[in-house]
Amino acid sequence: MGWRYWIKIQGATEPTFQPVNTLSVELPIFGIHPTYQVESNAEVSMSGSEISQRKIRVVLEVNLVAVSTWDTGTVNTDSIQYLLRSILQMKHTRLIKPDLGTNNKQLPDRWDSAGNFPLTTSLLANGFVFARCDLANEKKWASGLEQLTLTCYRKELLTS
Repeated sequence: MGWRYWIKIQGATEPTFQPVNTLSVELPIFGIHPTYQVESNAEVSMSGSEISQRKIRVVLEVNLVAVSTWDTGTVNTDSIQYLLRSILQMKHTRLIKPDLGTNNKQLPDRWDSAGNFPLTTSLLANGFVFARCDLANEKKWASGLEQLTLTCYRKELLTS
């Protein structure tokens, strides 16, 4: 099938993501929704003034295209199992731009157009390395489909 948008999810045994130690899967997506969590700590100095530092954790919710529970096409239940059992079990994980390939795989515009969205595209430019990933799998039995949503919490915090 010709899905419009894709994401590549990688897992590696070391933080540099060398090809020899890296597994990956490319999956079709509906989109990526960013949310932000403020993580701050405030302390009071001996003079009584407050010293605080505000940090932001970027969270990306990746909504995958619903896949067939019975079809053996390009993306199926096995693709999801491979993601869960192999890639997300590795020590280092990240989201990156998919390989163009013959299917012209691409990210949604706000994640791919550096001219129009320079700060947004920079989040995925070198890979969005995440420390934690929550999963939600929704069943759609009437159509024989299931839909997975990944919520990935960035490892590095944005600081002011």
